[in-house]
Amino acid sequence: MGGAFGAPSRYLFNTAINNLFQYSFPIGTLTVNIIGSFLIGIVTMTMKNYQFMTEDILRYFFMIGFLGSFTTFSAFSIEVINMYNSENYYNLVLYVMLSLLLNFLAAFLGIIFFKIF
Repeated sequence: MGGAFGAPSRYLFNTAINNLFQYSFPIGTLTVNIIGSFLIGIVTMTMKNYQFMTEDILRYFFMIGFLGSFTTFSAFSIEVINMYNSENYYNLVLYVMLSLLLNFLAAFLGIIFFKIF
């Protein structure tokens, strides 16, 4: 059920970002994945520290369902392959590095954000 909400949310958000920023760089997927990583950090800490919802709801509905379909490794992968095939090596390396660094940073910041608030 969470995936039924996450996938269309990703599509709409990704489309809006890509329309707003007319780059050949896949900024929409990068942004969606960073937001999802930040939220997963918050949800992880919520499950660890509070029992106001069952862990199953947070884990299966929100983390695996919604965030699993909101963020997308498959879109990331095909975008990297497309950049490789078009010999756009600079953007390929930049995209992979930004994706790794910013997604881990976003998850970490989600954990810190949770601890502060």
